[in-house]
Amino acid sequence: MNADDFARNCRREKDSLVDTYFDGSVETAVGNRIREMRLDTDHLSMLRNIMDGALTDAFYTRLLGLDGAASIGGKQQRFDLRDESGHQIAGGGELESAAFTHFQED
Repeated sequence: MNADDFARNCRREKDSLVDTYFDGSVETAVGNRIREMRLDTDHLSMLRNIMDGALTDAFYTRLLGLDGAASIGGKQQRFDLRDESGHQIAGGGELESAAFTHFQED
């Protein structure tokens, strides 16, 4: 796996979380709370967009943090993240670019 694959998979995971919360196919605490709100279609769509944006920010910032391009918990440092085959995913600057592509350009 490389930085691009990792960022792409993180984007898929973020999208999957949002879908799960709103489509009801899997019961989750977040999805249950959303359904308990009994929102109309317009408000449900607005909430989905807000949550999608919040999760995008969270995932994107974490990816940048792993690559040393943003802080995590107020500390900024580069992490050397590798897959099980030893291929570098974060720490060389490629993850920052891949995260931008998959979270900001898509």
